[in-house]
Amino acid sequence: MLNSFYTIDWDDTANEESDSDGTKQEIDIEFLTKSFNDDYGEVHFAVHEAGKESFDTNPDINLEFNPSDEFHIWGFEITRYNIMWFVDDVELLSYEYVNGITIDAPYQLKLNVWSDINGWVGDPPEENVECVYLIDWIKFTTEEY
Repeated sequence: MLNSFYTIDWDDTANEESDSDGTKQEIDIEFLTKSFNDDYGEVHFAVHEAGKESFDTNPDINLEFNPSDEFHIWGFEITRYNIMWFVDDVELLSYEYVNGITIDAPYQLKLNVWSDINGWVGDPPEENVECVYLIDWIKFTTEEY
């Protein structure tokens, strides 16, 4: 399974008559649960914009802990110059805007869980295996920059 949270201004319900298609800007934090073991895990950070080459960390970021062992504070900070990803107030990655990608549109925060067949995320769990995505709280703040 892949647990994630991300921002997006994607308007998947838009049609040709819609004037709200958005810019397709997206920032991701994706937990690669197939990698989790006693003292290890991987997380994937990415920035996407329609029609542009996406930024991502390939390979994914290795963690020296299993993210599912206890609650951690995950987040990102978006500025006019870059995006920084954090866990427990430690910066894991900073992305300086390149490839013409900038994050400057209003967006939504979304959370999801999904799987893939024979893909990057890994196969779906076996039948009757319970998958749980626990979120204790969410905080969103804005600052004018």
